[in-house]
Amino acid sequence: MRYFFHVRQHSALLKDDDGIELDGIDIVLQEATAGARDIMAERLKQGCPLDVNTTFEVHDEAGSVVLSLSFASVLLMSIKPIEPQIHAPQGRGKAATASSRRP
Repeated sequence: MRYFFHVRQHSALLKDDDGIELDGIDIVLQEATAGARDIMAERLKQGCPLDVNTTFEVHDEAGSVVLSLSFASVLLMSIKPIEPQIHAPQGRGKAATASSRRP
C-alpha cells in the first residue's frame, strides 16, 4: 500500500505528493520515526532550533490518517533511560574522618 508522509508544523501542512509503498503500519511507524530523527538531526547540524510541535501525519491511499507521530515523542523515545547509581551509606566515623582531612 502507498503511504504519504505529510509534515504538519503548527497550522501548515507540507504535503508528500509522491508517497512510498510500504508493507504495513509497523513499517510506516519505523519510517516515520527514522524520518523525524533525520529531519531533527539535519536541523541541528545546520544550527537551527528544533520545532518539537512538528508532526508526521501519514495518510493511506484513501486519504485516511493512519499515523500521527509528533517529533517530540520521537525525541523522548530517543533518550536512553539512565539507571540511578545507588551508593552504600558510609559509617559516620569514616565520613567525619574523610571530611576533616586537609590536603
